[in-house]
Amino acid sequence: MRNIPLKEFIKYGYFPKELPPSFSTENFSEKISQLSNFFEPICATKPVLFNIPKSGFRRRTLHLPNPLGYISAVQLITNLNSLPWQNTEIESYACPFHEIENRKLSEDDSPYDPELIQNIKMEDVSFFKARGLCFRLSTDIAQFFSSIYTHSISWAVRGKTTAKESRNDDHWSNKLDKFIRNMQDCETVGIQVGPILSLVVSEIILKKVDKNLTDIFNKKFGNDMWNGSRYVDDFWFYFASRKDAESALSDIAIALSEFNLEINAQKTHIKEAPFEFEPKWKTELSTIIEKIKDSATVSNSDLSYFINSTLFWAKKLQGSAENPLKYAFKAIRELKGENIWDKTKSFVLQSIHIEPNCLDIVSSFLKNNSEHISEEDKNHILKILSKYLRDESKMQHDYEVCWIIQILLDLNLRIDSDTAQKVLDAKRPMMVLSLLILKKHNLIDGEFEISQEIQNILSSKEESPFKNEWWLCAYEIYRNDSLDVISAIFLPEPPQLFQKLKEKNISFLAI
Repeated sequence: MRNIPLKEFIKYGYFPKELPPSFSTENFSEKISQLSNFFEPICATKPVLFNIPKSGFRRRTLHLPNPLGYISAVQLITNLNSLPWQNTEIESYACPFHEIENRKLSEDDSPYDPELIQNIKMEDVSFFKARGLCFRLSTDIAQFFSSIYTHSISWAVRGKTTAKESRNDDHWSNKLDKFIRNMQDCETVGIQVGPILSLVVSEIILKKVDKNLTDIFNKKFGNDMWNGSRYVDDFWFYFASRKDAESALSDIAIALSEFNLEINAQKTHIKEAPFEFEPKWKTELSTIIEKIKDSATVSNSDLSYFINSTLFWAKKLQGSAENPLKYAFKAIRELKGENIWDKTKSFVLQSIHIEPNCLDIVSSFLKNNSEHISEEDKNHILKILSKYLRDESKMQHDYEVCWIIQILLDLNLRIDSDTAQKVLDAKRPMMVLSLLILKKHNLIDGEFEISQEIQNILSSKEESPFKNEWWLCAYEIYRNDSLDVISAIFLPEPPQLFQKLKEKNISFLAI
């Protein structure tokens, strides 16, 4: 393992990967060295919130931290000679400092993406690794990121007694604790979800849990009579008997409670071998995918079989954690051609309604096939997306609205001003910023006044818009170069860091 350089920390680990490509930290990362010696006194800030769909009706809130706190926290981490990782027999597959070897990354891949690491290495978390141990205990932590107590960073690094006695000293773990709190309006419970920094914090804590469990299990069961792996807060353990697995579950609960964390009882299971290696739907779809992955040779019958199988499993598993539609789209998003589009267009538009968290991949597929989409089809797509945009804006669904706007940008489709107003009425920072991008590209029909409404939103908050959840929108308006449609919006004097960002011509938009 190695520390992540500051530049890569900003490029790959600042904004959540679920954002559309209109938002980017690459420009910031290229110039971060010019700001490395420029810091202001740490102050309380709020992150931009961005909610995304999960299975069923559940949603998750991701965070875009304010650079006023984030830069300080990241530089603290990157300046450490090493982090307190301890070698244990519980291997973490989500550690953000894993190096991915012998792997060709695509242009959009982050070498620190935990899901990418999971896809490469999680085959090790199998019965083969269990060395013949026939009972598998799987569990995770309830409300993990929102339950982390920021002071527990020091507990994991220095021990709870020492950490409590030395809470106000200059140790780096106390500084990190303070930076994390200031990034979330001084809250001590919960850490932000999305940035790699949160993975670093979670690994500092859970690596200590891993070490404690390794010592307990080696003493209780013997080195060869158990095995364990972890992906973020998901644990898999293998034991020789059900009795050992049940005993270990109690030890895990105690080890987590030392850091004010709890086991998720609903996701805790003990199963006896044999174990399936992957769900049936994935085996079936992966077999078909092998036949259709080449645009030049794919047959209509194979494509039809693939679509029908995908929709069958999507309907059967709707509301569960399984996601065959997303899996299918990842497999075919590079396919393009007139025949491909004609055969898949109905499937694509159905999928948006069935599984909204496919929108990022649907967007990529539509962009790849844009030259094959007829004007008639574009009009049909616009009609569907406009209704979807109005509905999702009413529910304040950030992910859906922002990705629909990304599709409109990619296909050069214009919405009417009434639909645009519905987006603005939601008063969500990322939705408003996406709308501004759409307006800049002249993709809103009719007269659409936006400046006064944004002024009203920004003026209604007690804190400076540069320090609350509107910081990104406020900064890009302050820059005014990329969003030249904005005029007559009064902003208070920004903090010096934002002035410096503007001076260096740094933007968080890739438009």
